[in-house]
Amino acid sequence: MIGNSKNFAIESQIVGSEGKLERVRLWLKGKALGSFEDENLTGMELGTLINIYRNRDTLEYNDSSSLSFSASFNSLLNDTDSKYICNFGEAFDDFVILASYSNRRFTFYWKLVEPSYFKYPDLNEKKGKVIVDEAVFLSVLKEYEAFLVDATKNTNTPIKPVL
Repeated sequence: MIGNSKNFAIESQIVGSEGKLERVRLWLKGKALGSFEDENLTGMELGTLINIYRNRDTLEYNDSSSLSFSASFNSLLNDTDSKYICNFGEAFDDFVILASYSNRRFTFYWKLVEPSYFKYPDLNEKKGKVIVDEAVFLSVLKEYEAFLVDATKNTNTPIKPVL
């Protein structure tokens, strides 16, 4: 586990000795999103998270406290550029995850798509909104990148550091 699962964390496990596949889940305020039963190409989530960080100024969205979760979620989801949609790969097919940025904080909106392919017995809620400070996000992101660089350094498909 990289980070604090009660705030923001990434749970990752490299599959096999070739390092090409990874099991991964994203933890937002104690909720595990994604399925450890499915495998993604190693580094796919890292790439998505790096893009979120690098493009944070284009993800500006001031979420009014007067808007409901559904209103905010639908506003971001229906953006004409689809810039708020996070594509974390197959392990996250049961979820729609959106990210926005404002005041040095990322806001993640997520919704479980039903019927879902996998079961999530520990997930009591079907949707959520989580705010993560930029410093926490970047710290976890750097640690995740270092983990993947180290885990794949002796493989045919090493992850190269970019942060």
